[in-house]
Amino acid sequence: MFNGPTGTDITVAVAGAGGAGVYNSSDNGEHWDRASGMSNPEAVYYLTSGPLQTPMYAAADNGVYASLDFGRSWILTSDG
Repeated sequence: MFNGPTGTDITVAVAGAGGAGVYNSSDNGEHWDRASGMSNPEAVYYLTSGPLQTPMYAAADNGVYASLDFGRSWILTSDG
């Protein structure tokens, strides 16, 4: 997901790999940081958001997570 009009802020979900989780980049993908609030590793299969890119939602192994800061931190909102 691109979090801004310039396309330099990016949030991605990773599942089925050694570093499963959600990662963010604010420099067009040059460097990546793992988001906080999810167990490690947490396979994330789907990301979606509202029209203004917030809130964001992530469907993961342990349930559904929500983020209010463009995917940099997550809160478990449903374990089902």
